Amino acid sequence: TDLVDVNGDSLPDLVMVSLRQDIIDKLRESVRKKTEVEFYVYLNQGGSFSRAPDVRRTFEMKLEGLGALKSGFLARFMPDITGDGIAELVTRTRPERLDVHYIRKSRSGGLEILDRPLWTLPLSRYADLFVIEASAKESAGILVVEAESVTIVRFK
Repeated sequence: TDLVDVNGDSLPDLVMVSLRQDIIDKLRESVRKKTEVEFYVYLNQGGSFSRAPDVRRTFEMKLEGLGALKSGFLARFMPDITGDGIAELVTRTRPERLDVHYIRKSRSGGLEILDRPLWTLPLSRYADLFVIEASAKESAGILVVEAESVTIVRFK
């Protein structure tokens, strides 16, 4: 759970990520190698949050990817990199890959996450990831710390 301005209105929105309730059963079965991660955004309405999620998305995650949770990085918003004022979503639903998803306003006025990632980065399954906030001199980015390298990715 996190509070972050998703839609660019300067108000903190409520962001929640949830593993499916039946994940323990899936681990016991070990037949299915994936589970679902549910992602919700409740927009701030100027003092309270929406009753129902304004953005709801389900991602499939490899069970072996649960190690990515150790670093606390499964899904996070990063500051807008596309210039539309809406934050982008960074996910790590596979241990060897990082995806940046474009979020845009839908025709109905809500927000939607596009199916295809805007940008993808292959990485070590043991990599630690950090979102870098934008500053007056630098754009937002991602810091990737791996056993033998450190990579800083900045978006302009």
